[in-house]
Amino acid sequence: MSIDHDLRGLVTACRTALKPYPIQPLPDHLLHVTLEMITDAPADRITDAERTELITSLDNHLAAMSAFRLLAGSPVANKAGAYLDCWPDDGLNTLQQAVRSAVRAVRGPEAVRYSGGRPHCSLGYSYANGDSDALQSALRAISPSHAPFTVVAVVLVEVTFTLTETASLAEGTQPAWDFDFTPLHTIALTGPGTPVPNS
Repeated sequence: MSIDHDLRGLVTACRTALKPYPIQPLPDHLLHVTLEMITDAPADRITDAERTELITSLDNHLAAMSAFRLLAGSPVANKAGAYLDCWPDDGLNTLQQAVRSAVRAVRGPEAVRYSGGRPHCSLGYSYANGDSDALQSALRAISPSHAPFTVVAVVLVEVTFTLTETASLAEGTQPAWDFDFTPLHTIALTGPGTPVPNS
């Protein structure tokens, strides 16, 4: 977020639109595009040796990949919260397949069962009922509704979920899941090639 100022502006505008709704916005350091989740075991059942093996496999599978440009937006509201679609698909799909191959190589097919739909950047998650149609109208009014950004690295993270009480608009407090990332390893995309600006 420190480099892509257009993306920061779009995210800021979206957070303003989200304020009247029961959606917990993600802070800058939690904004992400999920490429894969390890689905065969929770984090506390993965040993240090297994983590090292996974990191080595990711390093090897992503060694030739270069940074590339994406377009975030338009913002979308649904029952789960709000997110930014990401486009074009080619570079992201290639990266996602490389990550999945790396995970599959060391943990087998059971570890790559995540299905999150098209790649996207989540803006926040809902914790109570709200009018997604009204929110979508507010998000659609944002202009510009797209922002370019550069994918420069893949980060292996351990995700921790905590049940907390979150203020709700009309119902006092509502339980909501907070989550945080513990970065374990970063793979910079420094292979051959130059990011191509979006036209």
